[in-house]
Amino acid sequence: MKKITLGILFIAFTVALNAQKKPLANPTLDITYFVQGEGGANGLTVVYNPDNGYYYAIQAGNAGFPLEMFNSKGENIYSTTAKKDCRGFWYNPKLKCFEGTMYMGGTFKMYLDGSGFPTNAIMLGNSMDFVPPSEQVQTVCDVKKGEMYCYESGTIHVFNQKTNKKKKKITLKNCPVSWDYVNPYAMFFTGYKNYEFGLYDVVNMKVLLFNAKGVYTESVQMPFDVPQIEWFRLGFTNDRVFLYDGDYRAWYGYKIF
Repeated sequence: MKKITLGILFIAFTVALNAQKKPLANPTLDITYFVQGEGGANGLTVVYNPDNGYYYAIQAGNAGFPLEMFNSKGENIYSTTAKKDCRGFWYNPKLKCFEGTMYMGGTFKMYLDGSGFPTNAIMLGNSMDFVPPSEQVQTVCDVKKGEMYCYESGTIHVFNQKTNKKKKKITLKNCPVSWDYVNPYAMFFTGYKNYEFGLYDVVNMKVLLFNAKGVYTESVQMPFDVPQIEWFRLGFTNDRVFLYDGDYRAWYGYKIF
């Protein structure tokens, strides 16, 4: 009984701690990864798998572009191909698999083998019911709530992950910069209360954070030497914003929580 009680208390403490996390005033670069495979000008995102402690980086634009695993030291573990022309990619800890969306629509699941290597993507019966607001936008997901999100022109489109159908729109409010300054295709979801949604100001090199209702709450000034990006090339996982440098084909991870 004592062990069960302690376990419940630990889980409650962990949830409370995550809910209270706040952005750091001075983000620090602590991970750099150079893509090994060829092809693809735009990194789509980086995803952390807490079950094995590895990161997975994927390129947008073609099913044959790289999907690679690396560790916290930026060392390559495994290289393969994306297998789908992805516009969304995240880890589902409940199902122990990756999920994602594709260019112009559709969803898939990508299971892992015993070594944690991604296998061929599987499309379920209703996968093509997902139609993004525009063909290029990135999709992110709140697995716990079962919702997918796409950003477009000051609005977040919300989809039911189970049915792939659109649920509603969230109009973003009080953004401190012009929408023209914001990366038009990329966004991220943090899971942290009051800072759920993230966009990126490509002019001032700032992360812009919004709460679940779409109200701007805080910005994070990135270091002066971050890669210059215009679209895509943005990810968030394991408390870190990842920015992709197309010239060096490298992902740079900055701890912001």
